[in-house]
Amino acid sequence: MRRPRCRGSFVGTRRRRQPGAKGGAHRDRAPARTRDTPRTLDAVLQAHRGASGHALARTTVPLHLLAGAEGVLASRAEARRVAARLARFEQAEIDCAGIADVGHGFAAELLRVFRGDNPGLELQPTGMNPGVQAMVASVRPGAPRPIA
Repeated sequence: MRRPRCRGSFVGTRRRRQPGAKGGAHRDRAPARTRDTPRTLDAVLQAHRGASGHALARTTVPLHLLAGAEGVLASRAEARRVAARLARFEQAEIDCAGIADVGHGFAAELLRVFRGDNPGLELQPTGMNPGVQAMVASVRPGAPRPIA
C-alpha cells in the first residue's frame, strides 16, 4: 500500500531568485585554493611515489587538524579515524607538531594495534614533544610493561 505524499506547508514554497540578482554570499569570498605555489604536481607526486611505480606509497598525516584547539588526542576512536585509510600506503609519516598530549588509548590503538594489523605499513611519528615521545615509546612493541 502506498503512503500518500506529504502536502505540508513547505511544499512548493522555495524562494526563487529574482532576475538579474547575483549569487549568494559564497561568491564574494576568496577561493579556498591559491595557485601561486612554488610546488609542481610532478614534485608532489615524486615525493609521495614509492618504488613500485605510479602508485602513491607515502603520505603525511598532520594530527593537529584532528586535535583542534586543545591539541589533545586521547581516545581509540580518534586513532581509528586517523588510521582509516592508511592501509593503502606503504609508509605514513604521523606529524605530531602542535599536539600537546596523547592518551594511552590513542597511542596504543595507532602504534600497536593498527601496526600489528598492517605489518606492511611503516608508521613514522615526527615532530613530537617530550610528553608525546614518552607515550609513543611506552606503547611500542618491545617496550617494557609497567608493573601493576
